[in-house]
Amino acid sequence: ALDDDTVAPSTAALDDDTVTPGAPSTAALDDDTVAPSTAALDDDTVTPGAPSTAALDDDTVPHAALRSNTGGAVPVASTTCPSLFELHAFYYLWYGTPAHDGKWLHWNHEVLPHWNEHTRQRFPHGMRLEPPEQVGAAYVPLALYSSRDPAYVRRSLEQLRDAGVGVVVVSWWGRADMPNTHDGQMVETDSRVQLVLDEASGLGGIRVAFHLEPYAGRTAQSVRDDVVYIFRKYAHSPSFYRDARSRRPIFYCYDSYHIPYADWAQLLSPSGAHTLRNTEFDADFIALALNEADVPALAAGHFDGFYSYFAATGFTRVATPAAWPALQQTAQQLGLRFIPCVGPGYDDTRIRPWNSENLRPRNGGRYYDEMFRAAVATLQSAAASGDSTVIIGLTSWNEWGEGTQIEPAQPYSTASHTYADYSPEAPDFYLQLTRKWALLLANSTSDF
Repeated sequence: ALDDDTVAPSTAALDDDTVTPGAPSTAALDDDTVAPSTAALDDDTVTPGAPSTAALDDDTVPHAALRSNTGGAVPVASTTCPSLFELHAFYYLWYGTPAHDGKWLHWNHEVLPHWNEHTRQRFPHGMRLEPPEQVGAAYVPLALYSSRDPAYVRRSLEQLRDAGVGVVVVSWWGRADMPNTHDGQMVETDSRVQLVLDEASGLGGIRVAFHLEPYAGRTAQSVRDDVVYIFRKYAHSPSFYRDARSRRPIFYCYDSYHIPYADWAQLLSPSGAHTLRNTEFDADFIALALNEADVPALAAGHFDGFYSYFAATGFTRVATPAAWPALQQTAQQLGLRFIPCVGPGYDDTRIRPWNSENLRPRNGGRYYDEMFRAAVATLQSAAASGDSTVIIGLTSWNEWGEGTQIEPAQPYSTASHTYADYSPEAPDFYLQLTRKWALLLANSTSDF
């Protein structure tokens, strides 16, 4: 979600490929990170019915107990999230290769400039990387792929499903028939959505939700038009996401704070002039919150909840796990859903070479485990209450540009650069860790 060429106001620096002055000290993040590959865990590595606090210890499922799918996977039914909770993975559709798209897309990401002139001159910027010698990511997948390749989409959804992820949240940059509906690298994603829905429907066990991205000129009215369009074009699909408990779809609204909350209320309040409430287009609308003060404001805009998105802990207050218990308490008091998001690390220095301040090392999976543990502990109180499924967001399946991917990565070196990988662990290590947490949650009680 932070992949474009424009950036949030001083409150954030969070959304695209350049960052505005006044952003928090943790400075420029975008969402081009991704997640590692196919996972596997033995059922017997998890204690059935373990209470929530027991399920949070590092030692409950030691990393040594993880194994790759080559030894035989646990049946999908035992790892797919039940209706009490779900794992939602942010899934990016902007990748392209010459074979499928006629040119490289996003793998050849532009090296982005810093907003400060003095800093900008200290770092390279403005050039495009040239795959396969140069890749716009700190890590490299098992193969550079196209999001239009049915074989890739099917395989990625199967890997996520088998890791216990029940929902992919596709990055959606507006309707293909409208101007300026593309990301900062000029890629439109609407034409790629149907393939994901079709493959998910054929595969089973995984559904598709939408991440509404901040295309140029987005307004509350254009968002209303977008939602109507999405319902009419995609809601007939068996894999179109509806909450298992409430039966309502969900829309994650990235950079929602760029639109005044009074304008959002016109769509989301039952008495709003252009309300979607109590119509066939009603859903749960989830705002991106940056700090505590955003929460009552978005509640006044009649959002149904908020999410943290960012995988770099401390980048915003809402992306700080230490703040999550208080945020969850506030959410419950206001009748909102809080969706904390966890990630394996953060590294966007291939496309933002000046942004090492926001680097978050993976630490052999410990970073991911610690965020997961904090999210689960935070959501204990929400698990048994309310009419909606409890959700943990995963940032991300494949935001490679920001190094947040859990998709499998390979060791990769060229004449000009040696890329990071997951060694000494397997290429699918972060799918294994995801599956570990899915199994812990699946085997826990309603107390998490």
